[in-house]
Amino acid sequence: MKRNFLSPLISAMLIGSILVIFGCSKEEKENIPPTLVITNPLPDATFSGNTLVTITTDAQDADGNIAQVMFYVDNIYVSSVNNPPYNYVWNTSGESMGDHIIKAKAADNYGGLAFASITLRVITGPTAKFVADKTNIFQGETVVFTDQSTNSPATWAWDFGDGSNSTDQNPAHTYNDPGNYTVSLTVGNTEGSNTETKTDYITVLTNTITDVRDAQEYKIVEIGTQIWMAENLNFDAGTGECWQYENSAANGDVYGRLYTWTAAMTACPAGWHLSSDDDWDVLLTFLGGDLVAGGKLKETGTSHWTAPNDFATNESGFTALPGGYMDWVNGFKNLGGTAYFWTSKDIAGFYSATSKKIFNDAAGVQSADVEHGNGLAVRCVKD
Repeated sequence: MKRNFLSPLISAMLIGSILVIFGCSKEEKENIPPTLVITNPLPDATFSGNTLVTITTDAQDADGNIAQVMFYVDNIYVSSVNNPPYNYVWNTSGESMGDHIIKAKAADNYGGLAFASITLRVITGPTAKFVADKTNIFQGETVVFTDQSTNSPATWAWDFGDGSNSTDQNPAHTYNDPGNYTVSLTVGNTEGSNTETKTDYITVLTNTITDVRDAQEYKIVEIGTQIWMAENLNFDAGTGECWQYENSAANGDVYGRLYTWTAAMTACPAGWHLSSDDDWDVLLTFLGGDLVAGGKLKETGTSHWTAPNDFATNESGFTALPGGYMDWVNGFKNLGGTAYFWTSKDIAGFYSATSKKIFNDAAGVQSADVEHGNGLAVRCVKD
């Protein structure tokens, strides 16, 4: 067999070449990560709101270049800088009062990273805000104001618009005169003050109306979303259409007049109307239902109501009085025992209309159909 003496020689030459190639390869250096320091401001520094704070960093890379420095406020990315100086201007406007973490991250051109963070505190002046429990009232009613200001106010200065003031945080104020009142609240702390003003915020209504037809004055009351007369109507609708109980003017002054249904339909002054069945439904629902509303509508005591006048609280301010009724056949009945009120709901074909009754010995309100010719009391509701 013929041997090839060149094969060993070629193999040796190839191995040598490989060794030479690897022997001449330069060893790769390990990347040195960058360094990063927040140099300004100092940790735990305090700033007011609406302040521009320059966050200054010192970013270095020993074996390359800083590619980018990124900034975060409360772990939310806000900015990045690719060239020195590696700074960020933080605007404290709109920041909440308290501590905020400012974080920086530096990256070099080999992907190395460095981190730094500090905590800074923001102290801001307060922002005034308030509400009232009601904004439409009658004379003599009280409004409760509630402070809803933010950023920790330490002082409160209220102006109620009627010449009265308060330094309470949550004051109550009584308005005695009709009109529209502008209310303002100024709050303050060591960082400043702020004012909220609400123009014509409180509307105070007179608690009486005058019937221009005869100059008689009637108390009125707001119950839920409705405004009712708080007295029975005493307007003279004409002979045969209305009566004062037992034809006594003194009774009329206290209990009002008793009207036929036809007269009652047009007896209320302009801007007011005879209470409808729907008006009564709204009223009774607001007061907890017809089984209990009577007590909340009745005048208390026995000055006008015959004892026992059970369940009477008059918490509604309606002041129902037991004016009795006029029976077109049998005359005047039941003064002191029962309050009868027409509604505008006609019972077609029966010459009757729906009425409401309140008794001296019960808590409820009853409905009953009454012939048009009988005389019942009238309560007017504001249109």
